[in-house]
Amino acid sequence: MGFARRSFLITLSWSQQRRFFSQTASLNDEIVRPLFPEELNIIYDSKCGICKLEMDFLKRRDERLYGSTSRKLRLTDIESEDYDPNDPPNGGVSYEKGMAAIHAVTADGRVIEGVPVFRKAYDLVGLGWYLRFLEWPLMKTVAVWGYQVFAKYRTYVTRGSSLNDLVNAQKERQKDACKRCNNMKH
Repeated sequence: MGFARRSFLITLSWSQQRRFFSQTASLNDEIVRPLFPEELNIIYDSKCGICKLEMDFLKRRDERLYGSTSRKLRLTDIESEDYDPNDPPNGGVSYEKGMAAIHAVTADGRVIEGVPVFRKAYDLVGLGWYLRFLEWPLMKTVAVWGYQVFAKYRTYVTRGSSLNDLVNAQKERQKDACKRCNNMKH
């Protein structure tokens, strides 16, 4: 504790000090309150075989290290009917953005995209050393370029459709769901 703060607290009565610290604690609690208990929410496409394999591997590794109750990773399937980009843990990542590249949201609400998602996820499950070479300038450039190429063609290879077709189909599913909801109300 710094001298100025110590001097300030000495001039306060005991009850004023308690009130000061309780207000400070509640302000700090509000500022750093995480969106979810895990450290990282990875938003992925479960209908992509490659993506599903990767997420299953990370989930197994996470559970093996931390158990099923203290995991570091949260996995959110963008193809789930329940997926809502406006849900704070999903960081506003739309279906189109989430399908175009892998995204993740940190517990404090920051959204990350592409290769950094993998670096962060592997680091959280104790395999950060495995991807450390991606921090080297040349390798980072190659990895980012390689991922961009993969992401551009991923849906053709893993889903047999263009990103545009998948986005349009998802919009149609949403319209149909809204029509069903409206019909139920009447």
